[in-house]
Amino acid sequence: MGRLAAGVTSGKYDAAISNITVTKERKEKFDFATYRKDSLGFYVKSTSPLSKIDKAEDIAGLKIIVGSGTNQEAILLAWNAENVKKGLKPFIPVYTKDDAAQTLALQTGRADAFFGPNVIGAWKAALTGKTKLVGSVDGGWPKAAHIAVTLKKTAGW
Repeated sequence: MGRLAAGVTSGKYDAAISNITVTKERKEKFDFATYRKDSLGFYVKSTSPLSKIDKAEDIAGLKIIVGSGTNQEAILLAWNAENVKKGLKPFIPVYTKDDAAQTLALQTGRADAFFGPNVIGAWKAALTGKTKLVGSVDGGWPKAAHIAVTLKKTAGW
């Protein structure tokens, strides 16, 4: 949300509409107009033997594509900390620059899974058939969260 947040804060943009999750920290800086529940999905190559990823233990030792600085990354890092305390293998985050790099990493085996907004993963899976959903998590894990139009605090809207 970095560039968008700066743009909204500075007044360059009136609003940001880009899959932004409402969080406690963000509520201190922005006003929101929610429009859907935040649902995140784990997607794997359609031929992958992985069949379920929906809790901390499931990510142990996996290479997972995730966006840097996202709520998805925060969830994975929290789960990873739990796993390390239990003596499980850490997960390996895979950071990519764009969608094409994500697709290539998943299809070539450089990554085991993609973790991101379910709407994006579901669309790709339906479009190409090359990926499948193996788990979903609330975007505000461990609580539910919502996606919203983001506005400058006290914008009067």
